[in-house]
Amino acid sequence: MRDHKYFVYITCSRLGTLYIGNTNSIYCRALQAQTWSNRGILLEYRDRLVYYETYDDVHKAIGREKHRMDWREEDRAD
Repeated sequence: MRDHKYFVYITCSRLGTLYIGNTNSIYCRALQAQTWSNRGILLEYRDRLVYYETYDDVHKAIGREKHRMDWREEDRAD
């Protein structure tokens, strides 16, 4: 049986906007952002991976993503 890996990641746009998400392939997600930029799609939102965490359980990854999103909202309120 294959081990599954799940990732919670943070990307930062050229404009300084942070995006928090999760994926089962951090490599494909990084390539996806690069491909979007190369095609001219969302050029103002061109992003780069700035942080990621790895999990063996999808539910833990989703929980962590939600926790990170709450953290981002709390930071914005200050």
